[in-house]
Amino acid sequence: MKLLENGNGLWGGLHPQTWVVIGLSFIVVALAPLSICARIILWLTGCGLLLGAGQGRRLLLLLLALAPVAGMSFLIQAVSFNGMRVLAQWQPFAGLNFAVTLEGLHFGVLLALQVLCFGTGCALISLTTTAAGLRTALGKWRLPPRLIYLIVASLNALSQLQRYVAITRESERARGLERRTLGGNVRLAVKTATTVFTLVLLEHEDRGKSLAQRRVEMPGHRTFLRTYADSRGQKVARWILPALAIGLVLLAYGGVL
Repeated sequence: MKLLENGNGLWGGLHPQTWVVIGLSFIVVALAPLSICARIILWLTGCGLLLGAGQGRRLLLLLLALAPVAGMSFLIQAVSFNGMRVLAQWQPFAGLNFAVTLEGLHFGVLLALQVLCFGTGCALISLTTTAAGLRTALGKWRLPPRLIYLIVASLNALSQLQRYVAITRESERARGLERRTLGGNVRLAVKTATTVFTLVLLEHEDRGKSLAQRRVEMPGHRTFLRTYADSRGQKVARWILPALAIGLVLLAYGGVL
């Protein structure tokens, strides 16, 4: 007996393979040399897809996580990019010169938007599919089981981090110690993230050896206990989207976008 699963939200019923193709196509386009307007449109499209999939709260957390990275990328390029039109300059000490140029501001905005677009593309894969759904999608493409596990475990690290932070807070609340400020919550998340990512790296090696010992990588038919609703339209879309992404990249390198 197989369990039929569907997602939540306007686009939540899409097959996991469709979400993976959407995310990969989005990432390919995000890495292309697009203009500022094109990058804004691409980023808003990705945010709209996540909202349609019922991931509004996670999208907000994603933006909060990406904002410092995008902001630092913008600031570094704004003061270090060589340009002809200088808006401001200063010399903190001898031998070190900083200059804010119009070209630097332009390139900084492009880089910040690229960070946002790339992060949104990764979120289209990791936030819209469960671990089981992602495993099913990658398994249908005949990828090696060990590689599938490594990918799923890596993308599932954020969910593990959220779960461990929630467990820590619940433990403190049960002991009457729940008086954390915003800074305390941030420190807790950073401390927990360090532990989680270390465990994920160690688990990769241990699980990889375990999978090899159980001969999981041997070829053969595999039966999944979960199945996901699919349609002919989605199958066609999974062929059209990569071709469309490649076409947009070619247009971007041609200077059209």
